[in-house]
Parts: sequence; C-alpha cells; structure tokens
Amino acid sequence: MAVFALFTVGLPSASQVFQSLIVAISSGVIATVLFFIATDRVRDDQGKLAAVEATQSTEVLFVIIGEMLLLSVPLPEPIALTGLGIIVIGMLLHSYHTMLQSKKSQISQTIKKVVE
Repeated sequence: MAVFALFTVGLPSASQVFQSLIVAISSGVIATVLFFIATDRVRDDQGKLAAVEATQSTEVLFVIIGEMLLLSVPLPEPIALTGLGIIVIGMLLHSYHTMLQSKKSQISQTIKKVVE
C-alpha cells in the first residue's frame, strides 16, 4: 500500500512527517509509560484493569487536541467527531457499569457481614 501511495501521491509533506513524530513521541513514549504504571497499580483488580485499558481510547482525543493547538490543524470532519463521540459514550457507559458493580459488591459484602 505504501508503494502504491508513493507512486500515486508522492512522499509525505514535512508537516505530515512532523505530525507523525509528535504522535510517535506522545503515544509511543509518554502514553505507554503511563499505561504500564496504571496497569501495574491495578493488576489485582480485573474491573479496574479493564477501566485502565478502556481509557487508551482517549489517546486519540489528546492527539487531535494537540494537533489543533500545536499545528493549527482544523477540527476533524463531522463523521470523525461522531466516531469520537461514540468512543467517549462507550467509556462513560463502562465507567458507570463498573461503578454499579462496585456498589453492588459493597452492598452484598455488607449484607454478608450483617448475616454472620
């Protein structure tokens, strides 16, 4: 595919190469280190581990915001914003579901203690 793009469109512009560099540094270095720290802290709780892994999808939002601020890139097209909205809604639903499960677990533990 890259060869096809090279012959039909040509090499990427300096701006595209610079944007790729920013993405590589922010997601490849900073985000990876933070992700490993977070997963290490919650490795014994599967619910929290799933929440940490779900937050990886916010990386896209930060890259878009960074590009807009640092490189004056225009706001993405409406279809892309719709996709981002779906991702954010999914993350919020996951957080809400995890919170409900945690509360149910706490209530059942309290009931067990009272019964004993």
